[in-house]
Amino acid sequence: MIMNSLNPLPLAALLALSLGGCMQPQADNTERRQPAAEKSATQENRVPGEYLVSLVAGADPEAARALFADYGVTRWRHLRKDTYVVHLQFDPGPQAMARMAHDTATVRYIEPNRIYTTQ
Repeated sequence: MIMNSLNPLPLAALLALSLGGCMQPQADNTERRQPAAEKSATQENRVPGEYLVSLVAGADPEAARALFADYGVTRWRHLRKDTYVVHLQFDPGPQAMARMAHDTATVRYIEPNRIYTTQ
């Protein structure tokens, strides 16, 4: 019979080699746990340096725009009602912008201008 002529040792060695090649040490998860501020804008799927700024009702848009002067406002565009798109030459990052919104009475929120895609 054919079964008797096969030597089980080479088959076991081949199986061990093929399984060993598939097994890799678990990757260190520190890269995936980076704070958002350390990730690039591309990794976050957002337009670099661009934010949506929503003001409280009745707030002066020019006074709010002055809040961003230190970051070099290159574009300030009215989007709807009390919401604007601001593009900054020097991007401090989403966390710094969120802190600014929290610390300023005229700003409801500031969030990155995110890029959404469909598949």
